[in-house]
Amino acid sequence: NVVIAKVDATQAKDLGTKYEVKGYPTMKWITADNKVEDANVGRSLDALVKFVNEKSGTFRTESGLLSDKAALYEPLSKIVKKFVAADDKDKLIAEGEEALKSLPSNYNARQTGYYVRAMKKIKTKGSEFVAKEQ
Repeated sequence: NVVIAKVDATQAKDLGTKYEVKGYPTMKWITADNKVEDANVGRSLDALVKFVNEKSGTFRTESGLLSDKAALYEPLSKIVKKFVAADDKDKLIAEGEEALKSLPSNYNARQTGYYVRAMKKIKTKGSEFVAKEQ
């Protein structure tokens, strides 16, 4: 969840003071637990979207839609590639669950966890599950 707000610190002087705004424009990144850092990012939409994606673990395009990289995590992608041809699918599901435990903080665990949920469904429902999901 990311909120982008435009504040006129000449009008909202208390916020300008609180967040140490010294010049204009100034961009700040404020975390959910209220840690504040300067958002050293270019002023283009592309630069802003890239910055927000990196900080929040999202994969959005400039239009706000999900990019083709959404929820992809290379270590899990490698496990899934092995899973497709594997006889011991339980072992690879366990590897996937372990990989999720070390997921970098900028990834969304619920979204990225789809890898493991899909492997479990394929194991129980068979490969036709994939065709039905498309």
